[in-house]
Amino acid sequence: MMAGLYERAAYLRYESKPTFSAKEREGIKRLWSLWLSGEFSERGVAIFLRMFKNVPATQELFHFVKGTPAAQLNSSIQLLFHTTRVVKYIDRVVHNLEHLEDVVAILRELGARHIHYKVPGNYFPHLGVALRQDMADRLGNQFTKEIEQGYVKIWDFIVENLQYGLKTAAC
Repeated sequence: MMAGLYERAAYLRYESKPTFSAKEREGIKRLWSLWLSGEFSERGVAIFLRMFKNVPATQELFHFVKGTPAAQLNSSIQLLFHTTRVVKYIDRVVHNLEHLEDVVAILRELGARHIHYKVPGNYFPHLGVALRQDMADRLGNQFTKEIEQGYVKIWDFIVENLQYGLKTAAC
């Protein structure tokens, strides 16, 4: 609890926080809801499969799918469970665009937990790329450059806090 309060206060003093206009927030949230359509599991698996295809080395970090052929990944219960949780974390960030300080501690704790899985901090951006690619494919011309830039800012925020947590856990 105290660590969370500390993280929140430190973030509020941080000078380069991402900001979103009311129009940006509305567009980002609207497109998120359209893309997600309540399918946390399906969307999570889709973006992870895309990440594994884009950067095959990322699949090797997940002991439960390491070496598994792509055609068999959809049937991994552990992958389904993991990817659903990841999308729920992203959902929480998207729904807190007005108050990102409310999710800083959660993201940093999450990043710190990744030290046990030996995830290099420079791997986190790969999922953001896969997310934006999947959104562009599913949403077509609704996924405008402006919306994409909003998601770049969101993912940069997520990655920065995951990496912060990972780095502090390594100390």
